[in-house]
Amino acid sequence: MANGARFKIGDEEFACIAIDAPSDRDYPELTSEERAVCVHILAGLSTVEIAEARGVSPKTIENQTTSIFRKLGVFSRSELVVLALERGRRRAD
Repeated sequence: MANGARFKIGDEEFACIAIDAPSDRDYPELTSEERAVCVHILAGLSTVEIAEARGVSPKTIENQTTSIFRKLGVFSRSELVVLALERGRRRAD
């Protein structure tokens, strides 16, 4: 499930969200490795940062990200975040 908060600093308004890590129940189409990469993507890490955290090459992360997008029918990291929010909301209902 996703939780969030809004806050204002001066004239700027910000929103912050927290998304639960993808589970095999919520994302049965993904492998455990792909779900692990998803966690990092949803946390906002770059391809290089994910590769360093996982001890693999950036090309491996690019390939896994492409596979994640294809399996989930999304075309960007932003769309992946929206999908995660939607799936989290459905689970909460």
